[in-house]
Amino acid sequence: MTEIIFYEELKKINIDLTNKQKQQFRDYLNYLIDYNKIINLTAITEKNEIYLKHFYDSLLVAKYYSFSNEKVLDIGSGPGFPGVPLLICFPDIQLTIIESNTKKVVFLNNLKEILGLNFEIVNERAEIHAKKVREIFDVVVSRAVANLSILAELSIPFLKNGGILISYKSKAEDEILNIDKCLKKLSSILQKVEKTFLIDDIVRTFIFIKKTGPTDLKYPREYKKIKKNPL
Repeated sequence: MTEIIFYEELKKINIDLTNKQKQQFRDYLNYLIDYNKIINLTAITEKNEIYLKHFYDSLLVAKYYSFSNEKVLDIGSGPGFPGVPLLICFPDIQLTIIESNTKKVVFLNNLKEILGLNFEIVNERAEIHAKKVREIFDVVVSRAVANLSILAELSIPFLKNGGILISYKSKAEDEILNIDKCLKKLSSILQKVEKTFLIDDIVRTFIFIKKTGPTDLKYPREYKKIKKNPL
């Protein structure tokens, strides 16, 4: 996906970038490529592939959800996906990123300055931070971080009642099959599943989970317990 095609495809999902936003994406791309030569952040390093598989992929969710003046948490963002592209396009959201890898946090702190963006970065594991900060976010986004039941336990405690977890997956049929039991324990429901194509045969599935009540304080558990015995 070339830069021009990226702009054209975004218009189809009602994102019309300003010149400033276009420059932010260029600066993001160039810094990602340069930094990746020092620290391995991503296996995707070709410009057209970054526009497609990082930037466009992060934003395709706008086809199904309208971000507006919300507190958004990105869990396991790595070099900023999907949170930073969402913030570039929807600058009125209040973005927080949780990233446990310190080297990636250094990249994100530098990126804030380069792009002139204001967002919070938490250098901590999600299950630890959730014991300190709970039920304050409108939306949690997460791209290809963990199995859906594991991700739900890590994410839902952060959400306000009525908040939405949006999980970015490729193919997720097996993960969805038995998710209701897990979500019941977390006072949440599967709201909808939207399946689309990033390009050609590359599938992107968005799973929307809605929080319907307060989360039991015993969740999330320690990560080794979550992984050994998912809900």
